[in-house]
Amino acid sequence: MKKLVCLIACLGIISSVPAANALYFPDVKAGSWYYDAVQRASDGGILIGDEKGNFSPDKALTRAESAMILYRLFGKKLEYAFYAEGWQDVPFGSWYYDAVVNVGIAMGGNYSQPAQAQYDYTWFSPTAPANREDFAVALFNLMGLEQNGWKYHFNDIDSITWDDGTINNYRQAACAMANLGIMVGDNNNNFNPQKSITRAEVAKIVCNLADGGYIILR
Repeated sequence: MKKLVCLIACLGIISSVPAANALYFPDVKAGSWYYDAVQRASDGGILIGDEKGNFSPDKALTRAESAMILYRLFGKKLEYAFYAEGWQDVPFGSWYYDAVVNVGIAMGGNYSQPAQAQYDYTWFSPTAPANREDFAVALFNLMGLEQNGWKYHFNDIDSITWDDGTINNYRQAACAMANLGIMVGDNNNNFNPQKSITRAEVAKIVCNLADGGYIILR
């Protein structure tokens, strides 16, 4: 499998606060499962604190914020593979415009399912929380992985979207991420596909990508 190697720049969600070691984030406690990941991500200038110096590890990322992260990670390697304009709720000139037009389709969103029709190809819902299966399928697509029978037994596997009528197969994406050690389940072996993804989780994912050789974490 060809591994992607990208040099990570700072996230597009930039504040005026300089990157800080996790030790100096008052809301990132030593011994927490994400402590080392936050330290590495912050030392690398990838995830930084807010104007008050907090990291906010449990804060849910929006779809716009997630798109910016993914665009920074993979955007220069895409060659317009997922480029799409015309999002009704993504104004030209917004801080997330370039990110969404380049990776928005890769992120999916269960938009074709009537019970979850808040997303479709014209509405990105930038302020909505990004869920874990959206992030998994985005990584799957942007890493150029193939649907070649990835298997993993999550206890809640049936709650992960199988086919939404598009290019996206969320269940294969979740299984691939688990097989590669990039996104794993909780202590009860649940993937929690509809749960909002947090800043701490993304810090850990970035480190897992680096440890697997898929990106270079400076």
